[in-house]
Amino acid sequence: MKVLIAVDGSAYANRAVRYVLQHMTRFGRKPELAMVFVDVPLPPHIARALGSSNVDRYYQRNAAKAFRAPLAAAKKAGVAIEPVTMVGSPGQAIAQLAQRGRYDLVVMGSHGHGALRGLLLGSVTTKVLAQSRVPVLIVR
Repeated sequence: MKVLIAVDGSAYANRAVRYVLQHMTRFGRKPELAMVFVDVPLPPHIARALGSSNVDRYYQRNAAKAFRAPLAAAKKAGVAIEPVTMVGSPGQAIAQLAQRGRYDLVVMGSHGHGALRGLLLGSVTTKVLAQSRVPVLIVR
């Protein structure tokens, strides 16, 4: 089974990773795991002012921060998870990657770093649910 775990550095995303690691047997004998972080693009005028190398470093730092705890947890559990970094609209990018990569399941936290965390589901989670043709497991 191929499982795609969406992360953003939030406590909910870290819980989703821990859930997968604690329930590995539910995902088949030897599941193939990948973890995706999708960064929101900088506005074009800001990206131009910063220059491409600074923009690249900005995205790399954000991804490293989002992957830090999940990759540490996976390493501690002795599980390999392939990290994938993208820039774009998070909900749309996650749904597209899940389909393009022929994943069997997307696992994600119910909320992330969005401004409206108090809603029933986070906006990225809602968009993935609406756009994904791959089943989505939401961890609270």
